[in-house]
Amino acid sequence: MATELSIATLTGRVAQSMSRARATLDSVADSLQNKNYGRMLQSRLEDIDTLNAGGARVQQAEYESEVQGRLATRTQDRGDMDRWSDADTQVRRSFNSAQQDAGHLMSRIGAAQSELNGFHEDLTRSSASLDQALRDVDTLEQFPEYGKSETSEGLRNRLTDLKGLTTRADSGLKAAFDQLENARTTAGRLELASLEVGDGRHSAAIRIAGTSLTSDVRGARDGLSEVRDHIDANMTDVNDMAQYGIDEAVRTAELKNAVRAGTNPTTEAEQAGDHPPQQQPSGAQDPRIRFMQGHTPGSAPGRGE
Repeated sequence: MATELSIATLTGRVAQSMSRARATLDSVADSLQNKNYGRMLQSRLEDIDTLNAGGARVQQAEYESEVQGRLATRTQDRGDMDRWSDADTQVRRSFNSAQQDAGHLMSRIGAAQSELNGFHEDLTRSSASLDQALRDVDTLEQFPEYGKSETSEGLRNRLTDLKGLTTRADSGLKAAFDQLENARTTAGRLELASLEVGDGRHSAAIRIAGTSLTSDVRGARDGLSEVRDHIDANMTDVNDMAQYGIDEAVRTAELKNAVRAGTNPTTEAEQAGDHPPQQQPSGAQDPRIRFMQGHTPGSAPGRGE
């Protein structure tokens, strides 16, 4: 009896890990849809467009400053000199406005990174759970009643596949996070830049930053789309893997209950199918099995059972 209980406990834990991995991958793929996280990154690209538009205004101010400077240099007129100074001031004001846009963009990219890090933490927990499940399979194979078998190899192979999908997804998230970090750093540098007026330095700084920002944010967006598409393409297999674990947990739970029933003879009422109020039917009604099948504790059977 003790052996059957241990085997049922271990297979239940393995099935829970597989179900958790399935739920996590499905959640990450859904979160990365264009209508969700994809929309956030699209908004950041629009912010970059706003920054570039500010760069165009800076460039116009620089042109006017250059023209006024040439005139003042030639005439040496006090009025022309004052207008040149005013034109330089307008360049700085326009650039300061663009720097404020860069600061807002930096904060918003940071918020996008924080959300991405939440997905990473979910995948990390799922990965650790799968590692523990693989160790549980090692333990299962030590029981003579279970041993190394087609079933244990089936669990191990499916756990390994789930681990691979989880690791690949997390690697994609990390690559996107790093690209967003590059973009955040670029925006931060522009926000703090201090330049002398002349030679189009201010508009050039915005133009260079805008090009880099667009490349990094688009790269992150496209990379995350690949993560989402890869999960979606494998989701049918993921569901099958998780179901394999649930089926094995159900089988071992039923075996445990059968052994317990043989150890503790039933009453005539129980043989007739009547269960005492405090007793639960065996098999899929095991609370662990109900949890793996997507039911919350205390929920009543409903559609899909």
